[in-house]
Amino acid sequence: MGTADLHIHTRWGDGMATVPELLRYVETNGALDVVAVTEHDTLRAADEARELHARGRYRFDLVCGMEVTTLDGHLLALWN
Repeated sequence: MGTADLHIHTRWGDGMATVPELLRYVETNGALDVVAVTEHDTLRAADEARELHARGRYRFDLVCGMEVTTLDGHLLALWN
């Protein structure tokens, strides 16, 4: 069994870290096996994370996603 955070924001949205900072932090701290980058209504951060993750040598897996705004609230859409 692993650990995951499937709802992470970056500076592309309402988070504080850039995508490279986020990936470095997860790699350095080693507490998570899977992370999902999920901004509100955009794939910009997920696309950037996917590119950087594919070019790097990270010990954790990455899931791309989006937090989609609906009439009833937010829906977390994840894919690999």
